[in-house]
Amino acid sequence: MVDFTVRRVVESDRDDVLEIARRTWGGHDYMPSQLDEWLKSPSCRLVGLEVAGRIIGLANLHMIDSGRTGWMEGLRVHPRYRRKGLAKVLTDELVKEGRNAGVERLRYTTDSTNSASISLAKSIGMSVRAEMGVFWKGGLKRVKKGGVKESPQYAERDAAERILKGAAHLFSDGVIIHDWKAYDFCSEGISQVLQSARAYILTDNERIGSVTFGSVRTEGQDSGWSTAIYAETPSDFTRALYSQVFLARAEGRPFLMGIYPLRFRHILLAERWVPKWVERFSILLFEKRLG
Repeated sequence: MVDFTVRRVVESDRDDVLEIARRTWGGHDYMPSQLDEWLKSPSCRLVGLEVAGRIIGLANLHMIDSGRTGWMEGLRVHPRYRRKGLAKVLTDELVKEGRNAGVERLRYTTDSTNSASISLAKSIGMSVRAEMGVFWKGGLKRVKKGGVKESPQYAERDAAERILKGAAHLFSDGVIIHDWKAYDFCSEGISQVLQSARAYILTDNERIGSVTFGSVRTEGQDSGWSTAIYAETPSDFTRALYSQVFLARAEGRPFLMGIYPLRFRHILLAERWVPKWVERFSILLFEKRLG
């Protein structure tokens, strides 16, 4: 085992943290765009592992839902120190932080093909709370519209909050998952997601056909578009999907990352522009109750 010290990550560790990010996901790590908040917010507990005076691993626990939830995120270990059990050390430290803070539950999301992350979740007694499909698409200029006419309309925040309260039928798991984060489907959760995301709503008379969330997502040097689509029918889903593709394209975004209910996977895969690897990927929301 590596000789390490567990401590809080501070501003003077920034260069070490960014070096780890540069070596993660081919330099497309989202973490640098979040680092300022993690370092400065009183709601964050950014834990690091120090070896020979340098941070070689870190993970953040973000207190959300009025302190009821400890959101686990940003677990990273420098490539030189991987496969030494340090990810488990960081995970256990976040559990301790959550208990000390008095949170009711721990949550985090991961990719369904990330066996190491899934094993870590299970090692601390977490279980899957919800599962959604996920896709990533670059080269949006090559996507053709495909005959879709009416699109969901942007809703101002106050109107979106009011309409969303009547859209529970679209959120069967009782959670909103957007941009790899999860929010309970309740007034507080709706308000939280709308702090950082726009809402696009498709209505037909009094029927709410779809609710779509969209926000900027930064990966490395690229600022793409992140969307989450919740729809009632395949037609509603397709209309929402294309509206987000062309919104991202109109804004000059280099990529679109989307989250969607798995029951629409066959609809998504029928589109020629959707990469086939999408069939293998989903996003898992893990949860552990501490109360």
